[in-house]
Amino acid sequence: MLRAIGKTIDTLPLAALFSQEEKYADTVQIQVDRFYDAHDLSGFVFLLRGVTDSGGETECILDKTVGEDTVTLTWRVGQEFTTEPGTLRLDLAAMRYAEGADPSEDPPEAVLRYQMPPVQVRPLPDAMHTLDTQSYTVFLMQVRAAATEGIAEMTALTEEFADKIDSYDTQLASLTNRATAVERRTTALESAQSETEDDLADLRGLVVSNRNYIVDLKEKVDPMPDIRVLTQAQYDALVTKDSGTVYCII
Repeated sequence: MLRAIGKTIDTLPLAALFSQEEKYADTVQIQVDRFYDAHDLSGFVFLLRGVTDSGGETECILDKTVGEDTVTLTWRVGQEFTTEPGTLRLDLAAMRYAEGADPSEDPPEAVLRYQMPPVQVRPLPDAMHTLDTQSYTVFLMQVRAAATEGIAEMTALTEEFADKIDSYDTQLASLTNRATAVERRTTALESAQSETEDDLADLRGLVVSNRNYIVDLKEKVDPMPDIRVLTQAQYDALVTKDSGTVYCII
């Protein structure tokens, strides 16, 4: 609450309170003496004016609460006072009108003005440029949504890749089993081939042995005379008898 000392009001609590484009963000109460000189201010109208660096002006009538010795004024700070950044010069006037007078047309009978040091309205960071319709918060939400969508797509691709890996693992296990079976069969064939080769070697040795035996036998048989089995009549009928032939008469 600001308190008036005579007609001076210290505005230091308001020096850095306001920011550009604020609207009814703050409510300021100002307490003044009810009686000043011969005036009872309970019947006065309190008008607060604000003047900006560019010369813009705005004003509003303050609500008042009358006490025994004080009048408490309530200023709800509207957007009109914070539209322009920079220095805001304040002027509080207390005015009394004649009974039945129209304040919009008739001049006041008495006017008191309170001295109030100027205050500052903090400019927005980009106050020199047109504000983008898209706020930074909206931008962050869009980035987050895009990131979420990207993560979902990456998750789906990862799961698809994992499924393919599982399928490949299954196929690889099947191929490994088949390769193991083929290896076993190959080992069996190699063993059978080895046994067959051993049998063939034995058989080859047997054939060679038999061949040698036959050769030896032939060599023994070749010198032996021919043997012919004949009847007596057949033998008697021979004109020439071979001396190297043994005739066996039955």
